[in-house]
Amino acid sequence: MSRSVSRSRPHGPSAVLRRSAVSVVSIGAMLVAAVCGTVGGDDPRALPGAAFSARVADAATAIGVSDGDLWPSCWPGDDALYAANGDGSGFGPTTSDIVMNRITGSPESDDLAGQGLAVGDDLGQVWSGDEYTRKPTGMLCLDGSIYLAVQDLRRDFNTAPAATIARSDDHGGTWSWDRDAPMFDDGVFTTIWFADYGKDAADAPDPRSTGAQPSKATPSDGSSSVVHADTFDRQNPP
Repeated sequence: MSRSVSRSRPHGPSAVLRRSAVSVVSIGAMLVAAVCGTVGGDDPRALPGAAFSARVADAATAIGVSDGDLWPSCWPGDDALYAANGDGSGFGPTTSDIVMNRITGSPESDDLAGQGLAVGDDLGQVWSGDEYTRKPTGMLCLDGSIYLAVQDLRRDFNTAPAATIARSDDHGGTWSWDRDAPMFDDGVFTTIWFADYGKDAADAPDPRSTGAQPSKATPSDGSSSVVHADTFDRQNPP
């Protein structure tokens, strides 16, 4: 099921309805991807060494019918944006704790549309019991595959004891993961976010020349981590 996105501007307080607000958030990354472009060396907007620039409108430019939160996303070779939402129906008809969506089009061509692809158990499993739900925390598009990090988050939002990275090789239609045990447990490396570098990670720096390494943000619970596309080994994830 596909849902279109209109380029209307909100008017009055009613425009701050949750579904509309969530829709703006859900397509935010798409809007950035749509306006990204190569910046010349003389462009005053370019940071030293920057390969791309992006602009973000100071007001809503597209409103669509979607529902959910979080919305990690990535940009694969088919030029669509893939984004996962938590606690909602996304751009599909079924409400779940996790939904995978495909977003196409651009504001300039006035053809933004979203489609729900996979829901709930098709994307991952809950490892830690009834007091936990699945949350999408990061996505990576690399070498034609899509990777989705899914954590167990306690319903009071205070504990994330387990996480797994699922993989799709058919543009988000079906997903696979180790169903015997989570990839990460004991609250270590369980809030995973991927640093993406352009379409299908085409602009990821070469770690052999840059010395880049994965960086790990360590809050009080020690669960949050960042994985860079240049260091991700899809055969042997971290």
